[in-house]
Amino acid sequence: MMRTHAPGDEGFTILEMIVAFMILALAMGLIGQSIVLSRRAMVAAETEQRSIRELRGILANLQAGDISLEAGSDEFGDRWKIEKRLVDTDGSALVALKITPNVGDGRPGRSGFVTFMQADPRASLK
Repeated sequence: MMRTHAPGDEGFTILEMIVAFMILALAMGLIGQSIVLSRRAMVAAETEQRSIRELRGILANLQAGDISLEAGSDEFGDRWKIEKRLVDTDGSALVALKITPNVGDGRPGRSGFVTFMQADPRASLK
């Protein structure tokens, strides 16, 4: 017995199926790429927040007097270097602070931080 098909009941051709799978694969690739990029951005933001917290801790230690404000260079932990220079500005002494990441910490792309603090009046300007 021979089976006959009604008009419009043929189903999808192989070409239509290939095109549909290619569109699906393209969409999945784009979704996967956006997930990877968002994860990278999230890791970068977390790293930046950690650095900001560390810098705030360094500044708090400087203000509390735990780190000397005399001219020179200090290591803060194994990740940060603090360079200090006394500056005389119209009779009031300031300390210029440059806080930079250590070269060998394995985190490329991190920049330093520069700020000024009031110097101890007994400090000598060199």
